[in-house]
Amino acid sequence: MLAEPAFHVVASLETVGITVYVYTQEGYVVSGAWLNPSVSSAYGSVTLAQDHLEGRYTFTFTAAAFLTDTIVLIRVSAGKYGYASNLIRIGLLVTP
Repeated sequence: MLAEPAFHVVASLETVGITVYVYTQEGYVVSGAWLNPSVSSAYGSVTLAQDHLEGRYTFTFTAAAFLTDTIVLIRVSAGKYGYASNLIRIGLLVTP
C-alpha cells in the first residue's frame, strides 16, 4: 500500500484528504478491497474509505484541537479475500 495525504501539515480542526493505493507485491492494483482507516479519537476522526476502482481509495482526516504541534499517526489496514492483508501508518503534523 502507498498513502498520499494532500498535505503533511494540518491545522487544528482542519480536514485533509488522503489517497491510498492498494496493490499486490507484483504491482497489480487491487480493487474491491476493504480499507479501514483509524485514529485515536483524542487526535481527530476519519471517514469511511471510498473505493474509486483501479486500486485507489480515499478518506478524510479531521484534526482535533491542539495547543502545541502534535504528530498524529493514522492506521490504515486493507485486505481482500484471497490476498494478504496489509497495514500502514500515515504520519501528519497537526499545528495549533
